[in-house]
Amino acid sequence: MAEHGIDRDGRPPLRLLHYRREASAAEPLPLLQVGRIADWLERTSAEAPQRGDHSSVLRAHRDRALLLLGVVKYA
Repeated sequence: MAEHGIDRDGRPPLRLLHYRREASAAEPLPLLQVGRIADWLERTSAEAPQRGDHSSVLRAHRDRALLLLGVVKYA
């Protein structure tokens, strides 16, 4: 394959066809917002069994854990 331009089959190299930009990082959430979201997720997981919604309990626990892990990682 040619370094630049066209390869021997007459096609441009894949790196030119599928250019990939670096993803920019989002701004971190303020700790007050993180606390509010964590509290809301905790309330959601506490209220869901009363509705018989076990999947919401699991989802809220997972989301809260991921949220708090992200805070620890970037603290």
